[in-house]
Formats: sequence, structure tokens, C-alpha cells
Amino acid sequence: MGYSLLHLINVFLHSKYKFMLDLMQPGSKTYNATIAGEKRTFSVDVPVGFKPETGMILFFFKGKGGASAAKLASIFAAGLKKHNCVAIYPQAVKRGKTPAQWAVTGLDVAKDYTFYNYIEGLIPEPMKCNIMISGISNGGCFALWLTCAGEGTATCTFAASLWRGLEVNYPANVYAIHGKKDNSVPYYGGDAHGLDFLPAEQSIKEFVFSVEAISTYTFPNNATLTCYKGPIRMQAQLLSVNDSGHDVMTSYNGINLIDSMMEFFRSFV
Repeated sequence: MGYSLLHLINVFLHSKYKFMLDLMQPGSKTYNATIAGEKRTFSVDVPVGFKPETGMILFFFKGKGGASAAKLASIFAAGLKKHNCVAIYPQAVKRGKTPAQWAVTGLDVAKDYTFYNYIEGLIPEPMKCNIMISGISNGGCFALWLTCAGEGTATCTFAASLWRGLEVNYPANVYAIHGKKDNSVPYYGGDAHGLDFLPAEQSIKEFVFSVEAISTYTFPNNATLTCYKGPIRMQAQLLSVNDSGHDVMTSYNGINLIDSMMEFFRSFV
């Protein structure tokens, strides 16, 4: 049975209104929708005391396997409350014989982009200027794809880099956290998972069209923060962690990476 355009508009407006009300109430909620013919799921964590007028909205895309949404919620909990931020965790889907993952090439990218646009469309207009994008591994690569498409105010990735064929057409605020021992998304670049990844340093420079760092700070715990400045106050930063690999988000204990990410985001609100 088909539905009229008016019916579909009413359904969307109802969903948008309900989502707006949900942002006023602390707690974790799960939503389901059929997008581009696929059943999709995303969860939302609203911290106690969230203030929408100054708050941030964080989209976090996890990689293949890895931490569950519940585990991510526990990792992010303190940071969300401290930095007045709502977290949205969209879930990837399984297609064919591959495990659930985000598409970064091919026709399925459009489906995942439509899913992101659906969720983004539920967010009240005044809050859309404070949408931040993050992800780890395959999810981090999709976050970079979204950044290249012009989405979000700022982006932070864990264990992810640009790859050859994905072009940066205009500057963006990007913070990359990458372990130097990462062989899955190689820190020094190279072929992996059917992609030819750029070295982490070259990847971060692409976003601000920069060739030279404006500052470098070495932490006493085997990590180096390199900062680049782009046009129109754009910033790019690379935190290189000497002793970490692909699990940098959970293995590095030198500084609080969630706080570091949130502080980067907060500078653009």
C-alpha cells in the first residue's frame, strides 16, 4: 500500500518533534527507521543538565566490530556531561557477506550518507551549527568522507586517514589521533582494506591546505601534537602516539583523549 506525500511529511514532522523533545530529557534512547530500503538504528545519549542553547551534538561512527554502543556510552559518559554534549551513535549495516561497516567507496556510500542526512534532519535548526563528527577506524574513515562532503563544524578521528581518490575541496577543522604502530590504517600510509591510505601527517595537512606546522608539542608520555593553521581560522591537529596501534582510543593512557577531542570541538562553538 502506498502512502501520500502529505502522510510522509506528517510522519517526518512527528519524528522531528519527538526527537526535539527527547533532547530535553537525559538518558539513552534507541531509534529505528527504514532509510533507502534498509532498516537502520541509531542511539542517542543525553547527559544530565544538557543545555541546548550552548550544547554540542556529536555523531560518533564506530568501526567494524569493536566496542558496542553501550561500551561507547560508558567511554563517553563523563565527557558528554562535562562538555555539554549529546552523542549520537548511528549503527552500520551488514551488506552481503561483509560484516556491518560503513561504506566509503561504491554505490552504498549514498545509502549511508542518506542515513546521516535523515538523523541530521531531526536536529533542531539552531543546534545544527554545533554538529561535530567523529569515528574510529572504518567509522573514522566515513567521518572523513562526510567532512569532505562539507558536513559538520569540526571532525575528530581515531585511527583513520584520507585515502587516494577522496578529495578535500575546501578547508575543514580536523583533529586526528593516530597510533604510529597502526597497521590496519597505516600511520605511515599504504594499502589496506582495498584503499591506498595517505600518511597521517599528509592526511591532516590536506584539510587546511598547509605544508608547514605552526606548532609542535611533545608530551612526556610518548605522544606529539602537531598543529596546522589554514585559511579563515581553520585548524588541523595530529596527535601521534608512539606506542599505540589501531586500538589507540582505548590503549593510550597519557592524556584523556575524550577531553582532548571535546576541547578541540568546543573551540568552534
